[in-house]
Amino acid sequence: QDRVQLHQWQLWLSLERGADGQQHLLSESQRKLCCDAMQGTDVTISRFQRSVAVALAAVHSGFEKEHLEPRTGYSLDLALPSSRIAIEVDG
Repeated sequence: QDRVQLHQWQLWLSLERGADGQQHLLSESQRKLCCDAMQGTDVTISRFQRSVAVALAAVHSGFEKEHLEPRTGYSLDLALPSSRIAIEVDG
């Protein structure tokens, strides 16, 4: 859990603080450990998320469930990567 929180903080530094945040980043190997911890987090799919996925599939095919976003390590509830669309249902 601690590494997951560190990963989120590192993302914030990188994405929101830009060059100003770079001086506070962990080493590359430490960032990888934190990202791996984030990607290893258990995912729970709610009944509501399943019903949203069914509704989306009826309108447009190709949505991926629990798509792992490679740059951030986040698991997106539903995603259409080719169109850069992501949907977080209950999170």
